[in-house]
Amino acid sequence: MLTGIAATLALIVMGQTAARTAPAVEEAPPPTQIRLDFQNQTLAEIVEGINAQSPGSLAISTQRDRRLPGEIPLPATPRPRFSLHEPKPVTFWEAVERVERASGTLALAGNTGKGIHSMILFPASPGRGFIHHDGVLRIMVTGTYYLSAYQFAPHFFNQPGLPQPNRDGSSRQPVVYINLLITAEPRLKILGLPETVADEAVDDRGRGLLNVTPWRESRRKPHRGPKGFSNEDFAQVVIKGLDDPGKTIKRLRGKLSVELSDHDSGSPARIVEASFDFRDIPLP
Repeated sequence: MLTGIAATLALIVMGQTAARTAPAVEEAPPPTQIRLDFQNQTLAEIVEGINAQSPGSLAISTQRDRRLPGEIPLPATPRPRFSLHEPKPVTFWEAVERVERASGTLALAGNTGKGIHSMILFPASPGRGFIHHDGVLRIMVTGTYYLSAYQFAPHFFNQPGLPQPNRDGSSRQPVVYINLLITAEPRLKILGLPETVADEAVDDRGRGLLNVTPWRESRRKPHRGPKGFSNEDFAQVVIKGLDDPGKTIKRLRGKLSVELSDHDSGSPARIVEASFDFRDIPLP
């Protein structure tokens, strides 16, 4: 338990005491432009049309078609058809979001089985979560969770923004974690997240939720794990855990620096910046 508490506190302090020197940011690669001009077409036909403009970038999950051995197939039903029209080309992520909302799906990073990185469309509820697009990057809030623990670390005396220890050296440390999933266009790969910054976090009672402003976390290596997909990575923002919490984070605003490179061209990596701005995130 003490090991877990120490790890939690280390993360809190890392977010508050990270070096204030921001990584050098370069211009982001331009987002892929997609023309949406589909009339009364199936999801498969729409995906084929998008892949004609951005090869291999989108696929449909076969999850609907999986049946247990001996299971009687359901009667065939007509495939739903959709119409998607935009007067001007939109970015890849804007196109993906329009397809998701029309078809009741959610695009997650995956592999088509041929070594091709794609965004796979899975069945999902339209009210699935919180998504922000910035150029070639998509940032999604995947969840929030609350943790409260006692710590007994004397070196936290006089730490700005943290409750001071009791006479026995202990202090209670409630925190809320906001989990972020960062995904690049499938043609790109994420090499790391040099810095995550939260500039504003306010609950529905108007109370500031950051221990220090701005809150920062610095990290170079990817956090997706050995089985993760190369065009995605994960980050966390740590905010105050209040004893009388509101119902929502009324606004969470900040930015990420992301180290990107192309999958195949061998071009050098570059660090780009993406902003995020979310409203009304439920608190645990």
